[in-house]
Amino acid sequence: MENFDENENAYDKDEVHAISYSCIMAPNRCTKRFLNISDTIIAIVIVTPLVVSFWYGTWSFMDTFSEYFPAIPTLLCGSVWNMFIVLSRHHVYEKVKTPHLREKTIKQKIGRYIFTKLFIYVFSITCIMVFRAIFLLCAPYDVGFIPASLMMIVCGSVLVCLKSIKNIIAPPMAIATDCKEVSFAFPTRFKTHASKEPAFYFIDCAFSVIVIGTLVVLVWRSLWVIFDLLIFPREQTLSAWYSLAIGYGIVAITFALQPLMKLACDRLTGLWRIAACDAFLFFSFVGTVNVWRGVWQLLDLHLFPENPVMSNLLCHGVSFFFLAMLNCSNSVLVRGVFIDAEEPMGQCVIFPVYYIRLFVQKERTKKQRRILDALEKGDLQTELLEKSEKNTPKIVKSSAKSIEMTNMANIKPTKIENGYEKENYPNGEHKIGQ
Repeated sequence: MENFDENENAYDKDEVHAISYSCIMAPNRCTKRFLNISDTIIAIVIVTPLVVSFWYGTWSFMDTFSEYFPAIPTLLCGSVWNMFIVLSRHHVYEKVKTPHLREKTIKQKIGRYIFTKLFIYVFSITCIMVFRAIFLLCAPYDVGFIPASLMMIVCGSVLVCLKSIKNIIAPPMAIATDCKEVSFAFPTRFKTHASKEPAFYFIDCAFSVIVIGTLVVLVWRSLWVIFDLLIFPREQTLSAWYSLAIGYGIVAITFALQPLMKLACDRLTGLWRIAACDAFLFFSFVGTVNVWRGVWQLLDLHLFPENPVMSNLLCHGVSFFFLAMLNCSNSVLVRGVFIDAEEPMGQCVIFPVYYIRLFVQKERTKKQRRILDALEKGDLQTELLEKSEKNTPKIVKSSAKSIEMTNMANIKPTKIENGYEKENYPNGEHKIGQ
């Protein structure tokens, strides 16, 4: 997900520089910090427990009726569905997106909303089917500390060589909203296009789903087993609480270290930058697994243990419902392949935890679009609030290139230069809109 501050240049740069500072004030540093903290709290306290609860409910339901969900058929079915979704994602995206110049009707909005949620729901079931099947197939071979450690080292090393260690992160280190770009336009490892290279596109999708996906599951499985063996293996309740405390502690430290890591990666280059990014991501992954393990075990031990079917259905249905209402049900998915340190400079260690900031940015973008449309038509006529009886600025003419202002005190016209509005006052020059 792109950085919040770098996502604002959707229009012509000259026009935006002339308008955004004078008409729509960008968030100041305190506002950005408040939004950043708010998004982090939402990801940790609300989204992550709901995502884990959905996975727990779906997974445990399959375990309860294991005779209908055997490992190998489940793996094959889930993989085929994942391949079908990945192969057809661009076609689906082209169908659901609406051109900018065409206004969406209410029927189109409702239809796209329902289709997006159904798409995410089906995709999430296939993801859980694949994860669970691989877990079951690996169970006889990684029961000890040494086998699990070897599996984690080997699979983690392969992911590092493929520059794909970033794909092991999950909530609370990453959340995703249900916008169409995130839902249907996720990348594959080599970022090929079906229209240009259809054969290579199929290979790319298969490699992303089968190879990268399997390695990610094996790393998750091995680290989960290690924590099962190390954190009070004979006391499940105590183990769950300790795992939850360790996980949230590491998550808090990781978010606190982001500015320092960003500064370090700004100065590092080449392999050193990738190594620092991967080490930081793996440290955050340790916290993520502990959080998931703690929440998972607490649900298993204390949520209607005498009636597992009701517990599973409750976690499955209620969690997805609230995630859909919060417009971030995409967070339950495992989709797309992202390359380590692909972002410019220190952005590679900034976790994609954007929720409130996306809505704020969306509203600002809408305001910019309305102002640009009005400026292009020459129809923008705005009255400013009265500042004093002797000096009342008033817009008399505006266009996409300049905004001429006059007032009741015969102040000289204003114009925009270098993104600022300048006025010549009797006592000197004064800038507004900075």
